[in-house]
Amino acid sequence: MSQLLIQQYLNQLSTLKKVSGSTRESVVREAFKDLLKGWGRSHDLTFVPEYEIETRTRERRYVDGALLYELRVPFGYWEAKDEKDDLEAEIAYKFKRGYRLADYKKKVIALLARVTTVSVETQRIVEAMKKAPC
Repeated sequence: MSQLLIQQYLNQLSTLKKVSGSTRESVVREAFKDLLKGWGRSHDLTFVPEYEIETRTRERRYVDGALLYELRVPFGYWEAKDEKDDLEAEIAYKFKRGYRLADYKKKVIALLARVTTVSVETQRIVEAMKKAPC
């Protein structure tokens, strides 16, 4: 991530805390939202606030934001939390409400394992080809 984006985030966070006198999620999330937007733009992703997702029981829920590829495919979801939140309790609460936030973790890990395997195997083949007589 760009050092400039991180510095802008820290500056904005400091200003928001100083001016508002608060570290509430609803105040400080604006700085992180801007950080996500900036990072997303540099990777051809679009930030969509209050992004609608569907639970396993077909209920509608809204995450604080999502980064999407141009074809509306989610790259990732964002749920704002402040420093006083108990993250484990928040995660448990989201699961009880039907959020499927962790479903993607297993898929991403499996994808990374496949990509890594293919990359290692490709590298082995390339090295073998370099050593083979022409």
